[in-house]
Parts: sequence; structure tokens; C-alpha cells
Amino acid sequence: MRSARAASHPVAGGRRKEHASPEGASVSGCSPGDVDVNADRHAELVDEAARRGGRVVFPELSLTGYELDLVTSARDRVATAVADARLAPVRRACAMGGVVVVVRAVVPGGSDLRLASLVSGGDGEIVTTFAKKHLHGRELELFRAGEGTTVVDVDGWALGMVICQDAAIPEHAEEVFAADAGRLRGERARRRGHRAAQGRPHAGTFLQPRPVGRALHPRR
Repeated sequence: MRSARAASHPVAGGRRKEHASPEGASVSGCSPGDVDVNADRHAELVDEAARRGGRVVFPELSLTGYELDLVTSARDRVATAVADARLAPVRRACAMGGVVVVVRAVVPGGSDLRLASLVSGGDGEIVTTFAKKHLHGRELELFRAGEGTTVVDVDGWALGMVICQDAAIPEHAEEVFAADAGRLRGERARRRGHRAAQGRPHAGTFLQPRPVGRALHPRR
């Protein structure tokens, strides 16, 4: 099984590759607002990752697409709780393949919504979440900003959770390393200046999953 655990939230997982960083990426289309269809597609990619011995990090709002209009017009349909039955295909694929996966979703929290990551270990259990801290544009109207820092240990590599704009904030990288992350993994900042501000002081390596197909980020 692939080994993964969080600094404060243990994650079960699989096979270890000595002296190698965890591989993780995805290329996936998206059916806007359809959590059931997108969860099935996620599971197919998790199966592929299991065959290749990798891990998977999905793009921002991967379960719905970056469709902010649907957050207001179809809130109940797009909101995905940790225990949501629609995540069953992803959980099952993780458990069968021993794959550590980061899924991105609209996650309810009381009366608020979070733009969040759900981290699943190789046993299929979602053991921790991370909500985007640095919201911008319409996100500020729709979501509650996250707080704190989440670092997940995967086979000895500390993965600092970030979502999109978080990666453009140098202070976020500092907070992650202050939380005892030996290697920062997250979504690469879109502007070279931000990459330099983050990567050089902290010797960080960044992974940036991006959406493809219809549900792309609009120009902002």
C-alpha cells in the first residue's frame, strides 16, 4: 500500500519509491456541475494512476468545473460533503489501487461553502480537507476563506496544500514550511515573479493541475 500521512491528519496509502518525489497530475475533461459524471471520470484516472504507480492531484473545482454561476443557481447539486455518496467511485478506486488522491470540490461547512481540496488516502478514506485561503473576484462573494495550513506526508514527502491563488502568495509558502514541510508541493503560481518568490527561498517544487475542455477558468 502507498504510504501517506498528514502532519496532523494521517492518510493511509501505498507503495514507496525510494529517493523519488511523489508523481501526481491529471489530464481530465469536466462535465459542468455534474458531480456524478465527474466522480466517475476521476475514478477512471485513479485507476490509471494505480497502473502507473502514481498519485493524482485534480484541478480546482474538479468535481464541478470552475462554474461559479452554478454555486448560486444549483447550490445543493454542486455542494459535495466529505461523506457524499457521489464520491463512492473515487473512494473505491483509491482503495483498490492504493492511490493517494487530492480532489477539488465545493464543500459545505455549516451555512458556508468552501472552495476546497479533499485528500483521500490509499484506503479510500478522506481524512483531511483544505479550503482555499486567498479567494479573489466572485469567489469572495460565494465562499468562506480557509484558515490554517495543511501538510500531508506522502512516502516521506511533505505536500503543502494550496489551491490556485494560494500559490501566488509567498507568505503561504512560508506558512507551509513553518508547519514542518520538508518539500512544498502545490499549484505553481501563474506569474514568474511569484514562482521566484516562492521557489527560491524555500527550494520548493510545484505541481499545477489545470482544467481542460468546456469548464475552463474564465478570464479574470
